[in-house]
Amino acid sequence: MEAAFWGFVGTIVGALASMITTILSTRNSSWLHKQAVEQERDEIKRAFQRETLIELQDVLHDLMRLITQGHLEEARAHQADKAWKEILLSEDVNNGQRLARRRLVILIERIANDELRDNLKSVNSELCNSLFATSRMEADRHLQIATSKVTNAMEHIGQVLRSQY
Repeated sequence: MEAAFWGFVGTIVGALASMITTILSTRNSSWLHKQAVEQERDEIKRAFQRETLIELQDVLHDLMRLITQGHLEEARAHQADKAWKEILLSEDVNNGQRLARRRLVILIERIANDELRDNLKSVNSELCNSLFATSRMEADRHLQIATSKVTNAMEHIGQVLRSQY
């Protein structure tokens, strides 16, 4: 009877050990799967931010170019004895500015970094100020400030972009 008893105990202990091993293995597998899903989700977020930041750099550069081009058109007209803001910008420049500003506003709101988003809102505000200036001197001043802010914003975008890798 002793051999049968110890055989029974061994079977019970083996079954319990097998169940505990299965439970631990399942838990570990579940935890690893959860970690993999979280990492994949984080990578998707980082990829979205990278794409947004790269597109933002392009839009900001294009908008600055278009605003400068519009400023030069107005300056030429002003030299031809027309009042500041009296002329209409060429259709390409006007539409380009409108679309680039629209795209900039959309992209700014997609940025996860609050500091960068605030910085870009300030840049956008200064760019708008340069567009709506009522005199050449005011427009020159706002354009100079906007140029400086755009340069700083590009550097900030680069820093945030590098942190996404």
